[in-house]
Amino acid sequence: MAISISVVRSPKRLFSTTMRIINRGEIELRAPQRINIETLFDFVAKNTKFLAKSLSIPQQAILPKTLATGTDLFLFGKRYLLEIIPAQKQNIVVNHNDKVVAMAKRGKSISRHSIYDLLTNELSSYIITRTTQLAPQMSLIPFGKIRFKLVRSLWGSCTKTGSLTFNKRLIHYPKGVIDYVIIHELAHLQQHNHSKAFWDIVEKHCPEHKQARLALKKRIYG
Repeated sequence: MAISISVVRSPKRLFSTTMRIINRGEIELRAPQRINIETLFDFVAKNTKFLAKSLSIPQQAILPKTLATGTDLFLFGKRYLLEIIPAQKQNIVVNHNDKVVAMAKRGKSISRHSIYDLLTNELSSYIITRTTQLAPQMSLIPFGKIRFKLVRSLWGSCTKTGSLTFNKRLIHYPKGVIDYVIIHELAHLQQHNHSKAFWDIVEKHCPEHKQARLALKKRIYG
């Protein structure tokens, strides 16, 4: 499989060049405005292991930029089928019995970002319910606001004031994996670090955390 590399030049960058995975086989370089192409080629050549990592992302984890009827979606670790129904008013219905995501909208397709936005209610309903259940078990009442964002690198975050943020991509993962992310972020309310004390809290409330972390690291579902 070929690897696509895009370059974003920035006048604010003076020296550093960074590389990040956008998607399977898709890499983005962020580099100084005046860096020459030969230097970029050398940088890529020295990071072949990073390039290979982008190809290790499972094909099922990749949503196309535009989705149409018949596209497979993984919701909570299970395969669903997307069905787009022409309509003037936009609406989404998730049928968990038939494993169908019915999308009423104008046109015959929907963008990847839009589908994540529309599925946020499904994810937030689960996460808010589980956070409310797990927090008292961990002697962590109260916690702050819960937000959802579509980001590439972080699955969750916790501020010192107790606000929690979760990645919208978690909608693809089994509920056990999502529970691990919730517990991970709640544990930061007691230990705002990744010390042994922090991992002891996580281990106590999520004994399967290593398997969950591996699933997220390998981006098995998204």
